[in-house]
Amino acid sequence: MKNRIITLTIFLIVGLLLIFGSSYAIWYLTLEQETTNILTTDCLDIAFEEGDAITLNNAYPMAIEEVREFVKTAKPYKFKIRNMCQSPTNIYINLETLEPNGKRLKDEYINSILYDGKIEIFDIDQDNSYENAECLIDNPEEIPKLDNATNSYNLMVFSLGLREEREFNLLLYMNEMTPTTEDTMNAIFESKIVVTADYVPEYQFISTIKEKVKKIIFQNTMNPFEGENVVFASDKGLGIPNTMNYVVKDDANYILYIQTNGTFKFPENSSYMFSGFRNLVSIEGLEYIDTNEVTTMSSMFYNCNNLTSLDLSNFDTSQVTYMNSMFYNCNNLTSLDLSNFDTSQVIYMKSMFERCNNLTSLDLSNFDTSKVTSMGSMFKECNNLISLELSNFDTSQVIYMKSMFYNCNNLTTLITIKNQNSKKYLSMFYNAATAEGTQITVNYTSESSDLVDQMIATKSASSNVIKVTLVS
Repeated sequence: MKNRIITLTIFLIVGLLLIFGSSYAIWYLTLEQETTNILTTDCLDIAFEEGDAITLNNAYPMAIEEVREFVKTAKPYKFKIRNMCQSPTNIYINLETLEPNGKRLKDEYINSILYDGKIEIFDIDQDNSYENAECLIDNPEEIPKLDNATNSYNLMVFSLGLREEREFNLLLYMNEMTPTTEDTMNAIFESKIVVTADYVPEYQFISTIKEKVKKIIFQNTMNPFEGENVVFASDKGLGIPNTMNYVVKDDANYILYIQTNGTFKFPENSSYMFSGFRNLVSIEGLEYIDTNEVTTMSSMFYNCNNLTSLDLSNFDTSQVTYMNSMFYNCNNLTSLDLSNFDTSQVIYMKSMFERCNNLTSLDLSNFDTSKVTSMGSMFKECNNLISLELSNFDTSQVIYMKSMFYNCNNLTTLITIKNQNSKKYLSMFYNAATAEGTQITVNYTSESSDLVDQMIATKSASSNVIKVTLVS
């Protein structure tokens, strides 16, 4: 009976609570989780160490031979950038020009050289960075970060891995295009280096993994990898949507497998897609790639200096406008098939094949260059290139042709120059066609005749570059 009373009492109390709660509140029960959920953020932080600023008094315009001597003794501005966090970081080095307290020397009269900061003395026989000196206005323009800056020019973009650092030296000098007029006398040029960084998600390949990859294989079916040999797995990888990416260790080598069901839809901006795979020897499955929406292929294979062959004949490039530095420093490339490239929309081909110094032949007869404005350094340092087919090149819109055939000493080719407004052709034929039996033939129009004479004047004494046929 006692048990029965207790039970009834409890029932009545609960019943009262229910009735009371229905009028004034919701009846509920709270339990507390015994463990703690923790979410921490990563950091974005870089260290910037700098030396003394550049002070160059009594500066004067310098030709290329004078620059060779200048870089041997000039004191550079030295700085170091260190990634302080555990995530990869994109680094942007800009030079921002300031308004001086006095007459201003125009930006277009200043060249910059940015080179490896670990070099104490500039060895021109080992490092020809001085030949790559850019006039400031030839660099991409950015929005200034400093309140008192007038212009901002991007000198370099690169990535720093976890806790990585890089050192740089910067030299500035007046280029030979500077006129000796009242406007340039007693003038002042002031500038500051500005370094900015942005976060690279950890799913992107850090340099320590990237540089170990010997082979990339595109597979058009999903077939997951598992096991202790899988050192990386992500659905992001190179930024190609709807893919799974696996880095699999094979002895001391790494193989990157990129998988999808069907074709690989490359993004509109596919610049730097394979950049930094320094030990990459081969890419398989390129026939599964769809590039019909890609507009930018800049630096796509930049520094893939162990690739030996590439067949890109299936690439749809009909929408591409930027191909600058696309194969820069692919210096072991011996075979390159671009036979189906549609370049009708391309405006920028600067340094496209620069330092591909194991290519012996290149057929670009299918290239439509009617919209191209920049061919500077396009074949620079291709010193084993023997045959180059440029018969259909249209140079009518080209402004920038500096160092286009620089050091192509084994080259025999023909090019027709139709542009008459190019003002940037320094070193265009320097050390080109110097080997026995080689010759670069230049055809011209009546409008471009004088310009062609000036371009050919950039050749070396031993270069066989000749002006031949007047064309309509």
